[in-house]
Amino acid sequence: MTEKPDIEQHDAEERWRCPMLGGPVTFAYCRKMNEGLPCSRVLECWLQRLPLVEFLKANYSPEQLQRVFAAKEKGRLARLVETVEQVRNDAQEDPPPDAAQSDT
Repeated sequence: MTEKPDIEQHDAEERWRCPMLGGPVTFAYCRKMNEGLPCSRVLECWLQRLPLVEFLKANYSPEQLQRVFAAKEKGRLARLVETVEQVRNDAQEDPPPDAAQSDT
């Protein structure tokens, strides 16, 4: 029986630019940023640098991998639009104190 490889073995590897964050990240971040599971873009970002298919099969169950790759992450623009909408909704629900006084 072969020994399971250390899940942290590639954690120090760094990618110069994450397409989701726009800055440098380590493999450690990519490996656990999705509620403890890898990012859905892990293959496109790391496949050329690491033996990723073997690593994923050795460290994650088929069900976990299905969860990772079945759901596509929202892009930066979609997350930004959602944040702006949430701020607008919050502002409508809780108007600033000065706005309530100006109506009198």
